[in-house]
Amino acid sequence: GAVNVFGMKRGDVSLSFKSTMEKGVSCIDLGGTIDERDKIFAAAGQTIKAWSRKGKEFLKFNTNLSEDISSMHVLNEDIYTGGEYCYNHFRDCKDAHFMMANDRINDLIAVFVTPGAQEPNTVLGCQDRTVRVLQDSEIMYEGAVDGPVLTIRQHSSSTKVVMNNLMSFNSVDAAPAPLSRPKAPPGTHTSELVYGTENGILGQLLLDEHSMR
Repeated sequence: GAVNVFGMKRGDVSLSFKSTMEKGVSCIDLGGTIDERDKIFAAAGQTIKAWSRKGKEFLKFNTNLSEDISSMHVLNEDIYTGGEYCYNHFRDCKDAHFMMANDRINDLIAVFVTPGAQEPNTVLGCQDRTVRVLQDSEIMYEGAVDGPVLTIRQHSSSTKVVMNNLMSFNSVDAAPAPLSRPKAPPGTHTSELVYGTENGILGQLLLDEHSMR
């Protein structure tokens, strides 16, 4: 298992750094603040490692889970993981929430679906053609889609965050900004997600505090 990070400068692609892991890498995600995701997290087996954009390892976390990690999302000090059936939420590398899903968890993401909420909701894409929205360790609601969900991501028409992330990986290291807990905006709030299924369907979901459509 190895994590290879490449950078681009003046049109040339080069290896920025390489780091090995004890097992094959099963998933990788960018972490950091909600506006600047410039830290690299990778899971292999039941272990999570993290590096700065320049390759300095700052985290090695043995989760002691009963299943290998197959999906992961990172936001500030929160790490959300999915095994085959088990969902776990860690905060500051300590257990926060757990749930056993009805069928295999193929992917997950944490998004805000409730106006003014202090905590995001976790969304699971499952093998039984179901998307489940969680509140802590409980299912808040769920909905059927047209195929087993292999991947699910948040969609945004804004390029600001993407450009900030690309710029940060090619800039010099700066003093890390203090992490602040994200918060959902007040008033009516809808999260837009896109998903892909095992049978080749690409779909869109709009989630609010009551339902998905």
